[in-house]
Amino acid sequence: MNFVYHTLLRPGCWNLLKNCLAGLPAGEAERIMRITSLPHRSLAVAGKLLLVNALRAHNIIKEYKLPALSYTAHKRPFIKNMPFDFNISHSGNAAVCALSLNGKIGIDIEQVKPVDTNMFDNVFTPGELAGITTDANTLLAFYKLWTAKEATIKAEGTGFYSDARLVKINNNKGITRNRQWNLFPVEVNNDYVATVAVNNIYSISVSEVTMDVLMGG
Repeated sequence: MNFVYHTLLRPGCWNLLKNCLAGLPAGEAERIMRITSLPHRSLAVAGKLLLVNALRAHNIIKEYKLPALSYTAHKRPFIKNMPFDFNISHSGNAAVCALSLNGKIGIDIEQVKPVDTNMFDNVFTPGELAGITTDANTLLAFYKLWTAKEATIKAEGTGFYSDARLVKINNNKGITRNRQWNLFPVEVNNDYVATVAVNNIYSISVSEVTMDVLMGG
């Protein structure tokens, strides 16, 4: 099964979220504290707390404390000796965490705001850019394709260390050189576009986590 947990942060919430750093592994707390932007720092904490909530919801952990994280050569986090996969993303004031109990999973969320699509020729092929610019809703088409590509390469574990132009999106499939991923849109609210990529056939269960629950309330 596949699950997505999401939350929307209130402005100026760092003073509340910083109290949750004690529940994160020391290395994670130190990494987060090196982030200079308080909104970005808050989102980083929220993503890890969503993971804690996800693991608790499935009885993988009992305490409100995140196990130690390890990182691949491409900086993808994972937890050793655990039979599940997870992925985290955030944008604007939204954070999301995707959890798969029986497969690999990737997720990307983006806040919808004006963008110059011509600046992304390192992400999209000329044909994809043409399809975006001729779409009736250019902005939505851009973010749907962007999140589909990023979710796919995050699921594969390479992130933008790989050439996103080589990832093909077709009929709700993310296709790389070696694999095919199933793509699912995730509804957070109208200000965001999010996509999940998984290598199994199961649907996605989506749950909102309020800030009080997020912080263990």
